[in-house]
Amino acid sequence: MWDFDPSVEGGSFEANPPFVDGVITKMAERFEMLLEKAERRGVGLSFCIIVPKWEGREGWKKLRGGRYLRGEVEVKQKDHYYCEGRRYRRGGEFRIASFDTSVFFWQNEGGEGNEKWALTKEKEKRLRRAFGARGEEEKEEKEEEKEKKSQGKKRRRKEASS
Repeated sequence: MWDFDPSVEGGSFEANPPFVDGVITKMAERFEMLLEKAERRGVGLSFCIIVPKWEGREGWKKLRGGRYLRGEVEVKQKDHYYCEGRRYRRGGEFRIASFDTSVFFWQNEGGEGNEKWALTKEKEKRLRRAFGARGEEEKEEKEEEKEKKSQGKKRRRKEASS
């Protein structure tokens, strides 16, 4: 299926496989073998895996229950967009997602890079922004509006007291 072997040198990789349960299951099995192999060599290896949130499917369950799972981010369908590969034919840049998305972070123990690749709150925030997650943008906009209103009130009070 795939003869690429990152377990030799390690690294951090993204996977966005075809949305076919059998392919996702095979990919999870392959990644588990590669992570195990890299771990035995003392090589850090990490995968960021983007798939539909198909809770009842074998591939999703395998990713969610995998022993190398170090983090998970769910992005709601209504909150994110993607850039379709065939957009040049249909016109338009972005399309709203068809379903919720799960982003799994699989990583082995030991080896250089594991701390660097670990999922943090800041990285999760950046990931959500990259997905165009409206919830995050709206939250930030509301916070900015609140701050502006607060500054405006302070300015008016200061002007009134002068």
